[in-house]
Amino acid sequence: MGFFSNFRTASAARLAIDAGDIEYDTFLMTRTGVEPFVYMMSAWNTIFTKQNKPMLALTAIGHVKPFGCIVSPLCVNLMHHYACTFLIDGFTETKMFAEFQSRMRAIWDHIERHNVLRLNELFEIHNPQSYRNLLRETGSEPFSKEQMIRVEQTLTEILNPNE
Repeated sequence: MGFFSNFRTASAARLAIDAGDIEYDTFLMTRTGVEPFVYMMSAWNTIFTKQNKPMLALTAIGHVKPFGCIVSPLCVNLMHHYACTFLIDGFTETKMFAEFQSRMRAIWDHIERHNVLRLNELFEIHNPQSYRNLLRETGSEPFSKEQMIRVEQTLTEILNPNE
């Protein structure tokens, strides 16, 4: 990817991520007490429905749950970075994507090690009501070893797009 192409890609991503951050700030002012996970699920569905990518919209929970393990507002910012991997051609070749990978390394490590205890603990700390709702609705915690294997396969495709 050439310099100008990379610059355009990074600029488009920066605009999208900044817009998402501003939208989240506005959301927080009007919807106090709503957990980040609830916002992220809604935002993910909206983004991919508007982009006519229904399969990504329908699989929101699998994509968004790892970000529920991160403190707000960083979780939303990183989720928007992740969304750019599906929306902006060449994003995975930018410095911004490399920084995203670095910032997500701790969560990716828990996923790769199938450390469901720690992931569930982090998710519950940052989204206690959503944790209880998922437990009540599904009969299981947000993360399970079986889910980790599926998530790991998806993340491998995202983190290593050239393999």
